[in-house]
Amino acid sequence: MKINILLTFTLSALLGITAAGGAVVPHDDSFYDVPQDVDKYSPGQVLLTRIVPHSLKLDNIDSAYQIKYRTTNSLDKATATVTTLLIPTNARLDKIISYQVAEDSAWIGCAPSYTLQTSGDDTIQSLLDRGYVVNVPDYQGIDSAFTAAILSGKATLDSLRAVQRTQNLTGIAHDAKMVMTGYSGGSLATGWAAELQPTYAPELKILGAAVGGFIVNVSAVALNVNKGLEAGFVPAGLYGLAVEYPAIAKLEITNLKNDRVQYFRQALDQCVTNDLLSFAFQDVFSYWEGGEGIMYLPEVQKIMQSITMGSHTPQIPMFVYQGLKDEVIPYHYVDETINDYCVDGATIEYWRNPDTSHTEEASVGWNYAIQWLEGRFQGRNHTTGCHTKTNVQTTLSLPPYQPAPTP
Repeated sequence: MKINILLTFTLSALLGITAAGGAVVPHDDSFYDVPQDVDKYSPGQVLLTRIVPHSLKLDNIDSAYQIKYRTTNSLDKATATVTTLLIPTNARLDKIISYQVAEDSAWIGCAPSYTLQTSGDDTIQSLLDRGYVVNVPDYQGIDSAFTAAILSGKATLDSLRAVQRTQNLTGIAHDAKMVMTGYSGGSLATGWAAELQPTYAPELKILGAAVGGFIVNVSAVALNVNKGLEAGFVPAGLYGLAVEYPAIAKLEITNLKNDRVQYFRQALDQCVTNDLLSFAFQDVFSYWEGGEGIMYLPEVQKIMQSITMGSHTPQIPMFVYQGLKDEVIPYHYVDETINDYCVDGATIEYWRNPDTSHTEEASVGWNYAIQWLEGRFQGRNHTTGCHTKTNVQTTLSLPPYQPAPTP
């Protein structure tokens, strides 16, 4: 009972999920099929559009579209995925917030283009209520490659390229101002989009990105959550990487113990809630020959190093918020990554909260993040360089947001 109550609190607070309903799961919907000639299209090119086919569990919606577009996977191969564009009543069509949902699952049935038809999302609702157009990409791709960081970043950037090309359909201004945001699993996609933007999509004029619960090191997070309440992230993450990387896929054949295969494969057909329930407090690496040692195999290390942030410095301003009691993310890796960015000339406001856990910071930090994002739209927050602030705050007492002083 204690576990169920804690999980319900954690997930509802972090993801804003409400009730489920009926809609066609993506693997049964031909709209999601990747064209055989997808490599003939340019990144971000629109392949297909439609009005969202099922009623959304959101209010204040004037129109909602699903846009299939070409993107690029982790191995630089052409693929396709879908983004959902939500336009509220009395929308500001010249301002787009790209919100990367914390999907955290290796099953396509958990992709936001589907789940927004079956459940609500409090963060998205808050943005719609403020009048913002919201872009919600299935950044994990058609195969739901959870933790495939490079794919996630590219798919996020290509979703913005695609949205820009829908002016005749959606009314979005071709020169609309854009910002990005995401927490936890959504921070992985948002952060990688920020890192890759200068080289992969330099033409995109993104005003800033706000991230929290910042996953900068996938391997460190996997080792940290194992044996804990959040151990279910590990099987989902490994299966997500297996979609993109043959070396990870091979591990299931060579290292996964025969008597654990069926149980481990639950992660292929369920969303994060059930993953966490299924694997809570288990030593998930004990399912494998070699245990945690599989993470240190040379072929695995090469992949993990390639998806560790810090080797590409974002050129867009960033707001980063991190709880120092975060039980999912070892915060010192965030400190190190921010330091690397700053040494290389980045512009970052980094807010560290010694008093909040992973779930608590999702709520507390968002109050500041949305103000910072709105400031970017309004021409405020033009501070350059890096500013780190460590504050003890709780969800019960929130002072007004104070941007870093302009030099």
